[in-house]
Amino acid sequence: MMKSISKILIIVVLTFFFNKIYAQEDTKSLDFIIVVDGEIFDHYTKFNIVRYHKGQIDKLLVNYWPGNLSIKKSDYENLISKETDSILLYIEDNRYINGKQNENSYEIEIKKPWLQDYYNILRIYNLNNKKNKGLEPLSKDKNYTFELSSPSHTFLRIRKK
Repeated sequence: MMKSISKILIIVVLTFFFNKIYAQEDTKSLDFIIVVDGEIFDHYTKFNIVRYHKGQIDKLLVNYWPGNLSIKKSDYENLISKETDSILLYIEDNRYINGKQNENSYEIEIKKPWLQDYYNILRIYNLNNKKNKGLEPLSKDKNYTFELSSPSHTFLRIRKK
């Protein structure tokens, strides 16, 4: 009786171990930090990456926690392929700040080389925040802007005088 319980326990542990190995092999982890208005983005939110290619749209499942963006390896390979025309990152930021719920949506175009770098720090600035008033918006219909830093790329916004 004791031997059969031991065998079952070993099988369960090995199954769990091999599932973990398989899951790690199937996932691409990117060192990616998102900072919104000076605070590291550290809460659950709606977070999507959309790939545009040959007139088609692919919505990709991604996971994010501070410092890590995880995506299926096959989706990552498709993102950086020559067939990809553009990549958009969609973030819905729903937080309580000073007792009030703030809802902001951000749409940021990601360049393929950014995904191939060692790490990325994406800084998003909501221009409704007084401390960000000196920054130029992405466009007239968007009230936010962003900057990106990585070992190979730095993308900074023009600041008003």
